[in-house]
Amino acid sequence: MTKLIISDTHLSKFNQRQFNFLKDLIEPVDQVIINGDFWDSWCVSFEKFVNSKWQDLFDLLLEKNTIYIYGNHDPKHLSDERCSLFAVETCDSYQFELFGQKFHCEHGHRLTTGFTMGKFINFYDKIFRRRPKILCYLIAKSERILFSLFPKIGQHSKVGQHTNRILKENLNADYINIFGHSHNADLDFTNNFINTGSIMCKHASYVLIDDKDIRLEKTRY
Repeated sequence: MTKLIISDTHLSKFNQRQFNFLKDLIEPVDQVIINGDFWDSWCVSFEKFVNSKWQDLFDLLLEKNTIYIYGNHDPKHLSDERCSLFAVETCDSYQFELFGQKFHCEHGHRLTTGFTMGKFINFYDKIFRRRPKILCYLIAKSERILFSLFPKIGQHSKVGQHTNRILKENLNADYINIFGHSHNADLDFTNNFINTGSIMCKHASYVLIDDKDIRLEKTRY
């Protein structure tokens, strides 16, 4: 049994290179856990996402009994029952046990503190019942350009490292805790902490768990 845990793919406009990488990554494993920010509501509606070419991944994800955990860019209230097209279960957090070890997975945004642009967007959404679409789009696209030109900023940012420190202060003590959200991949067995990082802008990190090992893989695509 091999489990693949990914997060922060931020799927929006179809990208053939990212699609091919995800397909090749998913095919050999037994189960997939999507740990938040699968699609990006800052750039695309759920309606457009499920009807885009990304849907060519959906049957494969179902075949792998995919668990879908909501993130801050793909919150539950912006999706609908069509999540069942690619996932057998949806949730805010997910726990499982493998080779006698317990694991706790969640995206991580619910545990962070202080002001963030994401929290401002969600506040705006609650007050006005709509998102500032232009602002969301511009921020998301600017980040993609920045991360593509300077990948170390996206993968090792001070903000992401700070987020990981906050997450480590909110661990479930009886589990190995697996988060996303920060885009900063980390494997810290001393603190029972893993961050899957992200798969976007031609850089990828993800976690593989089987009956022998827990691995954090990093690569380019």
